[in-house]
Amino acid sequence: MMKTVLTREQKIEILGKIGEKYVGNYLAKNRKVEFSLDNFDSEKDLIADGKTVEVKVGTPFITEGAIAFKKSQLTKCRSVDEFYFVTIPAPKYDYRWSGWLFRIENNFKCKVRNITRSNGWIDEMVLVPIEQDAVIPIFKVEDSVINEMMKYTTSKY
Repeated sequence: MMKTVLTREQKIEILGKIGEKYVGNYLAKNRKVEFSLDNFDSEKDLIADGKTVEVKVGTPFITEGAIAFKKSQLTKCRSVDEFYFVTIPAPKYDYRWSGWLFRIENNFKCKVRNITRSNGWIDEMVLVPIEQDAVIPIFKVEDSVINEMMKYTTSKY
């Protein structure tokens, strides 16, 4: 059987969907959860008990002690009722906050920086320091879930 080679964009999309399902399942233990049917919903990923929820998944920006996402997502992340972030490990580094589920309050502090990717592309990224009151660690994610997510990481670090 031949293995399918996924593009970077496909991996990012799959990783995001895994994160959405994971957080949705977590919230569904105590709440009514509805997933957005629009793959490119500009307002939310899901609804939990009538509240809009956004989910992001990514490798922590270790040297900054932060989570990171594209600046184009900042308004969405600040405008939802609940924002969750799952950190996946950098393949080559151990970091205290890798493999955690965080809830991030709307008043989170952040800074915007241009980040040069390993391929030379420059992205305008939002960096949210993990060590702040608005970033609340919920729990360490199960190894089996992290291992599944790591199949789709695009991190070179």
